[in-house]
Amino acid sequence: MNPSGKKLLCTDLDETLLSSDKSISEENLNAIFKMTENGHFFAFASGRPIQSCLPLAKEYGFTSISGFYIIAYNGALIYDCAKGETVFTLPLERKYLRLIFDMAAKEHIHCHTYDKEHVVSEYRTAMLEEYTRVIKMPPVVVDDVSAYLKTEPLKIICADLYDRSKLERFEEKIKPLVKGHLDSVFSNDRLLEYNACGASKGNAVLKLCDILGVKHENSIAAGDQANDISMLKCAGTGCAVNNAVDEVKAVADHITENDNNHGAVAEIINSFIL
Repeated sequence: MNPSGKKLLCTDLDETLLSSDKSISEENLNAIFKMTENGHFFAFASGRPIQSCLPLAKEYGFTSISGFYIIAYNGALIYDCAKGETVFTLPLERKYLRLIFDMAAKEHIHCHTYDKEHVVSEYRTAMLEEYTRVIKMPPVVVDDVSAYLKTEPLKIICADLYDRSKLERFEEKIKPLVKGHLDSVFSNDRLLEYNACGASKGNAVLKLCDILGVKHENSIAAGDQANDISMLKCAGTGCAVNNAVDEVKAVADHITENDNNHGAVAEIINSFIL
């Protein structure tokens, strides 16, 4: 294949590539393997940490195929699976870690970040138990997250199991204190996520295109939630799966006929890549 004709598909995981039971369907798998066999590139683009994405990639055989990458932490990290190494990171400043954790505690909002193996929090909460169950990473509860972490974090999550409005009020309250340093986005109604300014799925898609030599207009992105909007806007073709929230559908170039439980990603591959 002429290098200029290669395409890159970046797809969100939860409620996009993954079915509601957190599996990847045979239909999606077959389409992904077919596109990579034809010389195109494929990447997870998830808010999840890399430690949660890699086991999933290994389970379904993606780490053995050529041209597979992982965009993790909402774009704060890009991982080359063939080389087994990180090719890009954009961490946030440590001082904002302490600020967010302290303010979240005052508002009785769950807060966590990550080390190389764990979801790290200062309190054991029902939200921590639920989150770690879903992403299949063990939690660790520490007295002082700033003292515990050896490196600057890539993402912070503030979360509430039941009340998005509580998170929205917190986001507005803290916005003036982090302006120009942190960006915030909801990945679903329970999770308010903070990254360093400039760390987004959209910027990561463009960065990965440049690494691979793929023209920006030859990139395709698929997603369902607000943290996917930046990559749908930045990619050459932005696709919202049928079950996406309305604000994602509003910015999409294409809305699939199928939802995440019925081969939406395979539909995108067959429509725009194969």
